[in-house]
Parts: sequence; structure tokens; C-alpha cells
Amino acid sequence: MTRTLTALALVFAVSAGVARAQQRQQQVDPEAERQAEFSRLFAEGLDAITRRDLARSEALFKRCVELFPNQAVSHYNLACTYALGEKAEKAVAALRDAFRLGFVDLGHMSRDVDLDPIRRTPLFRGAISEFEAALLGQVGEPLTHVPAGDGPPDGLLVWVHDQRASPARDLERLRTLLPRWAILVPQGVPLRDAFAWDERVEFVVVERLRAFTGQLRRPGATPLRALVAGEGAAGTMALSVALHHPDLVAGVLAAGPNLGAAVDADLAPSGTRAYLLVHRDDANHVRAGVQARDRFVKAKSPVVLERYPLPNPLSQDRAVLLRALGWLQGREVTLPGAGAEHTF
Repeated sequence: MTRTLTALALVFAVSAGVARAQQRQQQVDPEAERQAEFSRLFAEGLDAITRRDLARSEALFKRCVELFPNQAVSHYNLACTYALGEKAEKAVAALRDAFRLGFVDLGHMSRDVDLDPIRRTPLFRGAISEFEAALLGQVGEPLTHVPAGDGPPDGLLVWVHDQRASPARDLERLRTLLPRWAILVPQGVPLRDAFAWDERVEFVVVERLRAFTGQLRRPGATPLRALVAGEGAAGTMALSVALHHPDLVAGVLAAGPNLGAAVDADLAPSGTRAYLLVHRDDANHVRAGVQARDRFVKAKSPVVLERYPLPNPLSQDRAVLLRALGWLQGREVTLPGAGAEHTF
């Protein structure tokens, strides 16, 4: 009898354990549920603000902030909602929250039409000035080279360094190669032994370029328009900066894996000359480069796409850099082909 009862107890215990496990599986993970609700409300908020249903977008983004208070983009979209409703004080307060939590893309802020209704207000201007000063204080000082002599430089090159790079080494290499050029190497966020970029790259590069151009300006002379260059992740960054600032940038030299991402379908190249380089043996690199090239062609902007056998051609082959810069300045250059040379 005792043995039978023991066996029955074991059966009941196993059955209870299975039931509890099944019950746990059926229970919804609260964190996953919260994430799903946030994603749904955020998407609905974007739709509402696009339709200018401001009451709904305000309610939705407020709920997003309640769910995840440290998500900077929720505060930013709430600021846009308030700005569209011309509620400057609330909009700027939300912008400050977004900036404090890491929304540091001042380039995007500068052209976001949702902020236009409050852009001229003292509150907005004051906040943006504070943001700009804060960001410039968080990055390295720009590195520059100005050629000796009284004559104008042969060109103005802005080099966007790659992630975890040494900008000082980049400048030394470039000024040895281009002694008669004015060269600017803006520096990103300092790390222990290198520098890196985040969303502040456009603002920092453009601010450093405006200041450097002012230093180079001579009375009565036409202001220099820059050529911007970068490779790796910085290739996409350089391309994006050039396309957003055709008033400052005449051409761009970009090498890297994801160039197509920088050329938005709605962003016309506006006549900017582009020399694009991709790794010839990487199909994804080539595909992204073709996408970028085709958008330049569609906009009737001069563009070259070169497929190269090394991953970092601008650092590894001085001839490529000189050839590309020459073409961007309108000079005739020669491109080696399969058993032939093509001049263009």
C-alpha cells in the first residue's frame, strides 16, 4: 500500500509540475508585452503626426514616454507634435529631454520641417545654441593644414576619419601627399586611444568646415568649396554631408560598404560631383554602390563608380586618391581597366 501511494504521489507531482510549466509558458512576458505595446504606439504616433492629427500623436507619444522614459526619440517626436501645434515652451522642453537622453543629430533638427513653426522663437534658438556648444565641447579640436605662401591652395579637402581612427595620422599622410592643399580633419568623440563618430557627425563636420573656410577666405576672392572624403563607415558619412550641404561642398569621394544608404530616394544630389569606390569582390558593397550611382545619374549629377580590389583604397593606394580628387576638380584622369586604360 505504501509503495502504491508513493507511486501515485510521484505521478501527481509530475503532473503538477507539467501543469505549472505549461502555465508559465502561457503567461505573457511583461517586458515583451511592454516592448510590443511601445512599437505599436510609436508606429501609430508617426502615422498620426504625418496626418497632422496632433491630439492623437501627443497622446501616443506621451504613452511611449511613460513606457520607456529613456527613449530619446519618443521625446523628440513629442517635441515635433508640440512644435506643429505652435506650443513652443512644451516643444523646447521635450527637445531638451531628447537631447539629454542622446538625440544629438543637430543636422536633422536643422532641416526637420516639423520644427519650423517654432524655429524663429527665442526659446528654440536658445536651446539650439546650447546644444551646439555642448556638442562642440564633447569632440576633439579640428586638425588642419594650410599650405605655405601667399597664393591660393590647390584645393580644400575635408577628411572624415573612420571609426576608431587616428585623425592625426590621417592628417600627416594627407598633407604629405597634398602639400599645396588646405586640409581639414574634424575629430569625433575621443576614446581611450582613438576617435569615433555618432549622429553628431554632420553638425560637427559642417561647423568645422564653415570656420575653416572663414580662416582661408581672402578679400575679393571667391570662397572655396570643399571636397569631402571618407572611407569605411566614414564613406557613407562623407556622402551624406556632401548631399545635405551643396552650398559648401562641390564634390565627394566616398569608399565603403553601404553608400546607397546615404543617398535617400528623395534627396537629389543637386549637381554635386561624386567619385564612389566599392570592394569589387563583395556583392553587397557593389550593390549599394550601384544604388548610389544610379540616384546620381537620375539627378543628372556627374558620378563615377569604381570597383577596387582592396577594402580601404583611399588609405592603401595614393594613386586612387589623387585620381579621384583630380576628377572631382574637373581634370582629365585615367582609370585602369581590364587590359586597357580609360580616360575620362
